[in-house]
Amino acid sequence: MKGVVKLAVVLAVAASCFGCKAFRTLGEQRINAQGAPYELIVVCDQPEWQGALGDTLRSILTEPVAGLNQREPLFDVLRVLPSGFENLVTRHRNVLQVLVDAEVEEPAAAVQYDLYAQPQIVVTLQGPTQQSLVDYLGAHRGELLYVLEKAERDRTIDFGRKFPDKFLTGLVKEQFGVDFSVPQGYKLRAKGDDFLW
Repeated sequence: MKGVVKLAVVLAVAASCFGCKAFRTLGEQRINAQGAPYELIVVCDQPEWQGALGDTLRSILTEPVAGLNQREPLFDVLRVLPSGFENLVTRHRNVLQVLVDAEVEEPAAAVQYDLYAQPQIVVTLQGPTQQSLVDYLGAHRGELLYVLEKAERDRTIDFGRKFPDKFLTGLVKEQFGVDFSVPQGYKLRAKGDDFLW
């Protein structure tokens, strides 16, 4: 009888542990994305990367940022082979996967968010030939850059909202009547009747 009571107590404790939200959500924890801002992992086979497709991707992704007095690329591009796209590499904040497959009928791109980590953008570019993808990129260059840059801007905005400088945010509201979240790290250098620096 004592053995049955002990077994019932052990089962009751185990059931309460697994019923607890902390234990249920343990496997659902958020995996934070890795990598620096404006750093992009390109997952691409060697022949495509060394051919016209790779040249086109590099010219689009590393074009100079407009308006700067020195050359700065839009993205710092790091290339990995598909076989190397595993473990920590999959958790990078910006990923562009390139797939050339004769079975694909026409070139296309797909965008997925938070696929392996958060916040993350994964763009998959696929087509039947390298040339079809080069042509597709020529026609959709702006859209590719837009989604990648927007993902970076959205991350910056979210950071500013999560970690605002309360003094500066309040100062902007007080002086201009505008709700504007100023991220931590900014300093007030000058204040006038109609400006804040």
